[in-house]
Amino acid sequence: MNNIVQDLIKWYEEKQLESTVEILIAILIIVGSYILSSIFSYFMIKIFTVKSKNKKVKQNSFYRPLKIFFVLLGFYIAVLVLKLPESVMYFVVKFFKVAIICLVANGITNMVKPDSFIFTKLKKSSKINEDKSFLIFISKFVKIIVYIITAFVILAEFGYDLNGVVTGLGLGSVVIALAAQDVAKSIFAGIMVFIDKPFSIGDFIEVKDYKGTVEDIKFRSTKLRLLDGSLLTVPNEVLTTESITNWTRINKRRYELNLELVFDTSLEKVNNITKMIKEVVEESQDVIKDTVIVNFNDITANGMNINIYMYTSVIGYEEFLNFKQNINLKIMKLLEEQNISLAYPSQDIYIKK
Repeated sequence: MNNIVQDLIKWYEEKQLESTVEILIAILIIVGSYILSSIFSYFMIKIFTVKSKNKKVKQNSFYRPLKIFFVLLGFYIAVLVLKLPESVMYFVVKFFKVAIICLVANGITNMVKPDSFIFTKLKKSSKINEDKSFLIFISKFVKIIVYIITAFVILAEFGYDLNGVVTGLGLGSVVIALAAQDVAKSIFAGIMVFIDKPFSIGDFIEVKDYKGTVEDIKFRSTKLRLLDGSLLTVPNEVLTTESITNWTRINKRRYELNLELVFDTSLEKVNNITKMIKEVVEESQDVIKDTVIVNFNDITANGMNINIYMYTSVIGYEEFLNFKQNINLKIMKLLEEQNISLAYPSQDIYIKK
């Protein structure tokens, strides 16, 4: 590093007036490349995508990497104009090559984003248009592969022996495997989750003692937003060994309610109230009519039991809670109008004199 600084100082002392002119030219080249980078990028992409409109050209995966490339190219040409020492030029060339490798990698990873042009076409021409989690998984997987290849190419550019790196990885693989067994299991379980597809992002699921909405699915874990607002991270290994109930994929929900009427309710009122409850319930447009059952089904120690049983087409959890509330309010209003009281747990106490 000291040698590079000394070479720069020596170079500047030798140039004097000539170096001032070259510096001005270099600055003009850098400014010009920055100003014209958008235009050059636009026409470069337009050549390969003739039918693309202006907005789509700027949304192209390689548009931004190309802009950065032309700016860096201006810096590179400016450095050549300055005729810097060889020791400096060596690092400049290396930096320029590494920057190009990274920009190409960035363009490729942009191509595999879930909202990219390729994935949009894939969604239209296949049956995975609604499975966002699968697209995200594929996107992340391809990105990791691209980043690994990029890292190896950069190492090779700096003269590292890749055979030695691979050999070192082979020797350390046993240690890594032992240290990361649980992580490896979770990653493999994550792949199984994507293959089996028991749920997708946005689904409301129940696993073990937890209920929540799936917010993200990664290689190692899945994130659930629970009913209390907290975020739960569940290892994918757990999801492949536990039973999962996906409430989003059901086509109907069951509603059931037991009413305990006091013993002094007349049989005529019991008979009438069962008919009225059925009529009121069937008026709701969300109730599946042929599933409604209302009957006087049991006599308990506390009173006479009326069972109300039905299915509803309301699937969403919050919407189902609202549905239950509306039905319950209608039933309670009906009981109030008919002057019928509900029983409560009672107990007889005998006092010995």
